[in-house]
Amino acid sequence: MKSRAPYNTDAVITWVDGEDPRHRAKREKHTDRAKPIPAGAKPTRFSSLDEIVFCILSIAKYAPFFNKIYIVTDSQVPPIFDAMKTHFPEQVSKVEIVDHSVIFQGYEDLLPTFNSISIESMFHKIPNLSENYVYFNDDFFLVRPCDVGDWFDGDTVILYGKVLSKIYGILDDVVTTIKDVLRVPTNARKISSKTGQRKSAQLTEYGDSFFNNSHTPLAVRKSTLATFFSQNSDMLKKNISFKFRNSEQFVPIALSNHLDFVKNTAKIGEVDRVVVAHGGRGAEKKALQKIGDVEANPNVKFFCIQSLDEASPEVQKIYLDWLATRMLPE
Repeated sequence: MKSRAPYNTDAVITWVDGEDPRHRAKREKHTDRAKPIPAGAKPTRFSSLDEIVFCILSIAKYAPFFNKIYIVTDSQVPPIFDAMKTHFPEQVSKVEIVDHSVIFQGYEDLLPTFNSISIESMFHKIPNLSENYVYFNDDFFLVRPCDVGDWFDGDTVILYGKVLSKIYGILDDVVTTIKDVLRVPTNARKISSKTGQRKSAQLTEYGDSFFNNSHTPLAVRKSTLATFFSQNSDMLKKNISFKFRNSEQFVPIALSNHLDFVKNTAKIGEVDRVVVAHGGRGAEKKALQKIGDVEANPNVKFFCIQSLDEASPEVQKIYLDWLATRMLPE
């Protein structure tokens, strides 16, 4: 697919090394050990097997058109520069580390934060960020050559996922009501991606249904959220005030998606571009099946491995060995 975007396009990645003693100490300082660990503070949210190395290498190999690759961190530097210097030296200068203190200027009292939703809410504050950018989690990988046109068609963002009907919303409301009756604290409730995206849709004029994006690199127009938050600063401040993910929050990237749908500046892309695996589910056979799904379908360009830290050493090795062969230069 040929590029049809009038702007430079950047990549933005969030990353944390949860095993860093300094970071772990900061997290523990803001959690009550006398109470159960909140859903948003579970260790798996901060674990890393250096997947970000393969994430960055995959971008360098399969999407060299990106102007900049911004890695948003908390006083940390991911171990990616040696790999880039070895395999893609011509692209090392693209990679820039952006500290939370930079994008939270004016809201320094809310730091430190351990909340990806809060951090995503401030992406539009990244200095020199392009109008068009693609948001990667560090467990997202490109697996085939990509073009700007995989995410942008002029001023239109291309999104991957599907629309869920209002029936899901009705069931979601029933579950929420039950939790309210049982007085389950909001920070102890399971954090549902679908619920967060639905909550985001409700802030727009999208309607009773909502768009549920896939676990895939997400196209965003910087001005969409920048404009919304400039007009709703109180909403922004509340959303970034939670140190850990909380069921009261809306998902800013999903909000951006729905705002663009309302303005007719978003459309849904091809459905067979994405394969998602969960490292903690299934044995070696399942891992090989997921890899086979990628290899067998030439349309697949995006791959995600969730919670690889929860997988057995055997499963981890299968995925990491395969990523190494996939992401290195030919």
